[in-house]
Amino acid sequence: MMKKNPISREYSLGNFIPQVVAGNSTWIQYFLSYFNYGYLTFCTPFRFRLDPETNAYVLQTNRVQKIVSGVLNFCSLICIWTSFRKMQDVDFQKNPLLYIELASVTLDSVYLCWVLVMFWARSHHFLQLFEELQSSILLQFFTGAVKRTKYFSMGLCAMSFVQAVISVVYEIERDDWSQDHLWEEMFKQAKYMFMLGPEATSEGAVAAILIVIFVVLKFFNILLKNFADLIGLMSVILLRQVVNDLLSAMKQDNFTPSLLQGCYDALKDLMEKLNAAVGIFIFFIFLGPVPYYSINIVDMLDAPDHLLLTSNCIYLLTYFVTLILAARINKKGFKIKHWLEQQERYEKIPHPKLIMILHDISSDEIGLSGQGYFTATSGLVGTVIIFAVITHCPHNISPLKFTTV
Repeated sequence: MMKKNPISREYSLGNFIPQVVAGNSTWIQYFLSYFNYGYLTFCTPFRFRLDPETNAYVLQTNRVQKIVSGVLNFCSLICIWTSFRKMQDVDFQKNPLLYIELASVTLDSVYLCWVLVMFWARSHHFLQLFEELQSSILLQFFTGAVKRTKYFSMGLCAMSFVQAVISVVYEIERDDWSQDHLWEEMFKQAKYMFMLGPEATSEGAVAAILIVIFVVLKFFNILLKNFADLIGLMSVILLRQVVNDLLSAMKQDNFTPSLLQGCYDALKDLMEKLNAAVGIFIFFIFLGPVPYYSINIVDMLDAPDHLLLTSNCIYLLTYFVTLILAARINKKGFKIKHWLEQQERYEKIPHPKLIMILHDISSDEIGLSGQGYFTATSGLVGTVIIFAVITHCPHNISPLKFTTV
């Protein structure tokens, strides 16, 4: 099926910059390394492979990997049930802060269920995102080293893996590294997971097998959540790269205001596909820390155990870096407005095209959207021509007339 051209109303970039091979784009490398990591760790039942015949990325999987991934993903739901079972034995009246922990567990549970839905039932959204990244006219503007982007993405994935290891160790260790304590603590957690009675003991081969299964499932449960959290940071980095590349192209002399509409339509299509794929992840990334930080951020960073402190710092770093990068994207988007103001470039936009741009800007918003609740805008929509055109109305356009009904 032929892909819809994102450039409408006969706008085109022409041969502004020579076309590049889609597989070598730094934009694609952000998510390519991400899904390769998810495939190897069984977090996702698929990854993306470049078809040499069509030079297009396709979903790749195999039966064995899909079965293993499906079993582990299903077992991660058991970890959710275990978390709620553990909360049944606590006294909420003596410690009201446990209500916050219960809210956090509930939110994490809903989040994990949505993650499984996206990776298993809605994987076509990610395929559509890759197709858009391969065919977008904005690809002509891309800059940056592919290898550096690939290694950077792999480093972020490795960081989430390390945090999962630390979280599992802390869950078991609890300030006591003695062998007997570790064994008893792991078996206690396994009893919750497999709903064993009080008569069960930590001795024997069966107990050892249950402990091993518990550790594996607990680790995968945390790894899957960390993997899902990482996609928000990847998306913000991608949006930042796209905006930076577009700004770099606008600095060239052969970039004219008439090309802006084509870039606008292409960026709108890209954000539509990106939000369809990662919108639910963005929503939970912003919403998830609310109960987590409600206790006290100072107490969290004042953890006596160095493993817990390291894990909290990694979580904080990922969360705040995502917010900071989103804010920087907004600020850089304002440079597009200044580009239009210089040398009165806005006067070169023909009247019909200008009306189309104003109509789009008044009805659309481009940016990473968390299911409509949170948006990290690129600045290309609300600031591009509203200020430059309405405030500095071109001489060849008559003033807008308003009729009172």
